[in-house]
Amino acid sequence: MFSLPFVLFLALILMWPAGAQAAGARPVHAIAMHGKPALAAGFSQFPYVNGDAPQGGVLRQGVTGSFDSLNPFIIKGEKARGLYGNVFQGLMARNYDEPFSLYGLIAKRLDVSQDRRKVTFFIDPRARFSDGSKISASDVL
Repeated sequence: MFSLPFVLFLALILMWPAGAQAAGARPVHAIAMHGKPALAAGFSQFPYVNGDAPQGGVLRQGVTGSFDSLNPFIIKGEKARGLYGNVFQGLMARNYDEPFSLYGLIAKRLDVSQDRRKVTFFIDPRARFSDGSKISASDVL
């Protein structure tokens, strides 16, 4: 019904420590289940990423079985494996060196209410689709 990353994200928000927010919501660039995120706001890349890696080329993946659609969001049928993480991006991204932490990707920042029942995402104005058009709130709902 719900994707695993979505369920984990909701669990993270609901289990956010009560002391993490002072009076009212304040903007943050990342959230962590335990303590503070390791990377400061404005970091350029995750520590394990090679910024000088060659770009371009062809990616071939072998997958057992078949699929009904290249759309990874279908409700009925079998979706093609491996497309979601390679083609689509979410509002936030996981740092694989830091369990249970999420950093803004399409979202530049987020506000979490003091009672942790409301999250407001603010889309980075630099976020674009592959055709160059801006990403808006209606595109991510």
